[in-house]
Amino acid sequence: MSLPEKLLKDIGSRQLQGTGHDNLLTCIYHIDRLRKERGVPMRPAIADLHDETIWYAPKEYALAAKQIIEDAREITNTELGCKIPLTGGVEITQSFAPFKSE
Repeated sequence: MSLPEKLLKDIGSRQLQGTGHDNLLTCIYHIDRLRKERGVPMRPAIADLHDETIWYAPKEYALAAKQIIEDAREITNTELGCKIPLTGGVEITQSFAPFKSE
């Protein structure tokens, strides 16, 4: 395979970002599967935003939705067996406003 010289410096980063995105997609798959299995009426607000996923659930299902996302992350880590696991917190909010300045 040949690449233009200007892309050579980014080749490692592109490979890592692609793999990370594949891992996120695997986690989103498990979120979707678990929500159906558990009957939790949640849906993606923004399914794939760079390195995160944002879901909507009615207020009374917020804790169940949070548990689904945490369980999906653990299933993904076990399934993929990566040396660097998916990590990150799950936050419950009523609007995106608190996250605008982060």
